[in-house]
Amino acid sequence: MLKGKYKVKVKSLPKFRSNKQDFATYRNGILTITIHELPPSQNVWKKWHHITLNDETQRWNDLIILLCRTVTNKQFHRPFVKFKFYFPDNGPRDRKNYESWKPLLDGLTRAGIIADDNWKAIGEEPSEVEVDKYNPRTIIEIREG
Repeated sequence: MLKGKYKVKVKSLPKFRSNKQDFATYRNGILTITIHELPPSQNVWKKWHHITLNDETQRWNDLIILLCRTVTNKQFHRPFVKFKFYFPDNGPRDRKNYESWKPLLDGLTRAGIIADDNWKAIGEEPSEVEVDKYNPRTIIEIREG
């Protein structure tokens, strides 16, 4: 390893993984997906190298697809999608920077849960931002409109 001004800084991906298991449930017509991780904000992922962005996109897509397929084969025809983000602290955050990350809806489309993720095909409910110091997570709720 080089010393002095040539030290290499290794950046890790901004994510939080706990020892809790991700899961999905389908009850009373509502598909709820709980992921014990927060998506990167738009300010972060726009600065990533395209390979890092592709890897993280694929990982989130695969995770959402796997969780959806474990609980239901239902396709929502006029879905309403709601995001809930539970952050570990009460710092200032723009919720639109988190919900705008494309893999959150792309995974649902690729899993066959929703037909398309364009603005005409889905109805969006306002996202919620909460604080949970010990259990930061992302919850996606899908219901028929």
